[in-house]
Amino acid sequence: MKKICLKNTQIIAIIALITALFSFLLTMTVSAEEALITLTGTSAQSDSPNVQIDGSIVTIAKSGTYTVTGTLDDGQLVVNPADDQDVTVILKNVTIHNSTGAAFAALEGKTVEIVLSDDSVNAFTDGTDYVFPDAETNEPNAAVYSKPDLVISGNGTLNITGAYNDGLSSKDTLTIKGGTINVTAADDGIRGKDGLTIDGGTITVDAQDDGLKADEVDNAEKGWIKINGGTITVSAGDDAIKAETTLDINGGTIEILTSYEGLEAYDININDGEIRVT
Repeated sequence: MKKICLKNTQIIAIIALITALFSFLLTMTVSAEEALITLTGTSAQSDSPNVQIDGSIVTIAKSGTYTVTGTLDDGQLVVNPADDQDVTVILKNVTIHNSTGAAFAALEGKTVEIVLSDDSVNAFTDGTDYVFPDAETNEPNAAVYSKPDLVISGNGTLNITGAYNDGLSSKDTLTIKGGTINVTAADDGIRGKDGLTIDGGTITVDAQDDGLKADEVDNAEKGWIKINGGTITVSAGDDAIKAETTLDINGGTIEILTSYEGLEAYDININDGEIRVT
């Protein structure tokens, strides 16, 4: 067997390489862990340097996964990652009320996902009067508001009361994959401006205006609603389900208790599912 001899400089270089690799793997492991945010009534606590706490305003400032628990009596959970990438927020029995604005506000990010932890009951509520950070745009303007694409998943419960305007609203697309979601709203119940997809879950909406809505008017490829599954119950002062362009119903169970018009869209395609109007 041939004997291999290494010089001291080579040994040092190898050790340095191994150390660097170990540090990299350790960093990857730590960054992959979930950051914990504990709401404490009037403020919050977190060990993550990517969570900014200013009184009762809690801001997630970097992409990643964050588990939130506890209560804010009068405050706001903000998603505003500086790197503009994906953020996942896992809710474990979270209650947030904001008397002057949105209880949950996703301002930036590629896609924001709210995961309803198993067996958890979560609630977001707002007041009847808002104080907007930017008076010219009048946003955020819903109890749960998202500027980027928003996804809701999981098996827990989310109760939303929009006393000022909409209950649950995304300016881009909104996708609901699961969970029990109950929305009461002074205006629209659930709104995905560019598009709304419902793949599953048990959804109950009581809205003074439209129940489910997609209302992008400047792009013919947007403003659509796709219902692929789930159990949906709607009471609406105006339209129960309203799409600006196309409404595709491919599955699920829809029950419309009250409305001015049940289904409204430029094109309505009912391919599967069950629809009841009472």
